[in-house]
Amino acid sequence: MEGMKAYSTDLRERVIESVESDECNIPQAARRYKVSEPSLERWLARHRKTGSCAPLPHGGGIPRKLATAEAAIRAAVKAQPDAILQELCEALEKETGIKSDPNMMHRELVRLKLPLKKSRFMPASEIHRG
Repeated sequence: MEGMKAYSTDLRERVIESVESDECNIPQAARRYKVSEPSLERWLARHRKTGSCAPLPHGGGIPRKLATAEAAIRAAVKAQPDAILQELCEALEKETGIKSDPNMMHRELVRLKLPLKKSRFMPASEIHRG
């Protein structure tokens, strides 16, 4: 899932210039350039405070717990390609001490483009392909 992209610095500068040159007020500029008034007010405040209205860098997010274990995961899959997710979690914990659950391991395997193995104890899918 992708978020919205930041408005270009060029657009921000044009909007700020039109407000500061008294060409139009904030509500008029927001309508003219099709941006929200709160965004325009934030741009103006940052421009007045720092002299720049460029978008801030992405703040990041929660770091992946298994990001540092890529080599160990690849080695575990190579050593036992038919291991189920729970077995991979247990092998990873023995190797690195990082606890994970099957859902976390599944997401990491998809991210690393490694093969997935279903548990042999799972019931068959109800969808019949024909």
